[in-house]
Amino acid sequence: MPIRFQPGASMYDVTPVENMFIELYMGQVPGDFVKVYLYGLMLCYRGEEGAAGLADVASALDLTCEQVRAAFACWAEKGVLRVVTTDPLEVEYFNLKNTFITGSRAQPMKGDSEYEELCQELQQMFRSQRMLSHSDLLLVKDWLDTLHMEGPAVVLLVSLCLQEKGSKVSFAYLDKVMRSRAEAGDNTFEAVDGYIKRREAVNSGAGQLLRRWNIQRAPSDDEMALYRKWRQDWGFEESAIQAAAGEMAGSAYPNFKYLDRILDTLRREDDERSGSGVARALKARSAQDDACLALIRALGLRSATPSSPAVRELYRRRIAQNFTPEALCAAASTLERKGRSTLEHLDALLDSYLEQGLVTLGAIEAQNARLEQEIEGVQVWLQLWGMSRAPTENELKAYRVFTQEWKLPAEVLECAARDSVSASYPLNYMSRILRTCKEKGIATAQQYAAQKTAAQPGGLKDAAERDYANRHQYTEQDYQAMYTDIFDTKDDK
Repeated sequence: MPIRFQPGASMYDVTPVENMFIELYMGQVPGDFVKVYLYGLMLCYRGEEGAAGLADVASALDLTCEQVRAAFACWAEKGVLRVVTTDPLEVEYFNLKNTFITGSRAQPMKGDSEYEELCQELQQMFRSQRMLSHSDLLLVKDWLDTLHMEGPAVVLLVSLCLQEKGSKVSFAYLDKVMRSRAEAGDNTFEAVDGYIKRREAVNSGAGQLLRRWNIQRAPSDDEMALYRKWRQDWGFEESAIQAAAGEMAGSAYPNFKYLDRILDTLRREDDERSGSGVARALKARSAQDDACLALIRALGLRSATPSSPAVRELYRRRIAQNFTPEALCAAASTLERKGRSTLEHLDALLDSYLEQGLVTLGAIEAQNARLEQEIEGVQVWLQLWGMSRAPTENELKAYRVFTQEWKLPAEVLECAARDSVSASYPLNYMSRILRTCKEKGIATAQQYAAQKTAAQPGGLKDAAERDYANRHQYTEQDYQAMYTDIFDTKDDK
């Protein structure tokens, strides 16, 4: 006894659609594919009356047969129905609620117990938030067969990704993670567990840095990568990284890139990796920066900074040559007073000091005192000769010859300078007089005066007056040849 609705009554009925379909599947496919699924679902509820061919469905939805065939293939891939045959097209819809409860929707291939158990465990991990599709299960099979991942290792990595990304994590992302670990050789439970522990240590260390800087968020992937580089590639201890981070205490915007530059410098220049070693290196670097700052201030440089490579290089090189920091500043101050405030002038002066063995503040101050004495001594001559200028280098050298090599006192030098006032070349004339003083052993002003007034031949007065009387008969070149060049003069033995 057939019992049925009157023909056409189903048009006024309803087609139930599970919320599970709407939430988990509908947003993943094009709109036309949704139309095909819903139309097919309606036909399922019509029973025999719902029998329709591919062309009928295409005509009813204003689509092509190829579009309908592609839609059903897509839904089959999602695991919500099964294409029994393609010609003629026969489709079997799954009850989504029953599929979820029994786990029978997308079945793993039979005959591999490890694979089947793994698929069931993964489905339980996703719970009702996600139904694993056929393509998802194919990826799982690939992880086991191609990447040679152990089942427990897969579970551990999926669990990690679910914690970090949530239940909506894509299998494409999971596949990327699996391949990355497989390439690193982490395909066993123990290896993956070690990787996760190292990763957690990096995450913890990077998080500590952010909290230290009062930044309330989790570390980004780039920040984690930098921290991992510092710990694993460069070998810095965690305490060393924290010590280096202290260098940014005065920075308005402390960040991982800034810290990366600090650690890179420590790695290249100081070769320190431990917390205590980095602390010592940073303390030494701070002292060096203070010394470089004092140096550029003494030199009067306004365009340089203590961290300038040129300033640091000069400082380190000169310290290695046994110069003291105080000696470097003294040399810089000397140049600043002369208006020669460049690193090139400082380098040249330090080369001169090094040749003379002047590498300490005491030695340089003693040298400067001698130079001041020489300048004052030559200034006496220049005043007698009516010259208002600074002493020349030749005049200073002459002073050193008279006082250091010939051992003549200042009072004798002044007497000779006074007697050279009228000479065309006072310094040469003075040199001739003083050579006579040296030869005759004149060591005081009284001896000089006595010798000057003596009438015996060859006396100092005769020599001076003879030269003075005849001075008008000589050219400038004659005078140059007549008087002894004090810079070529050697003591007679």
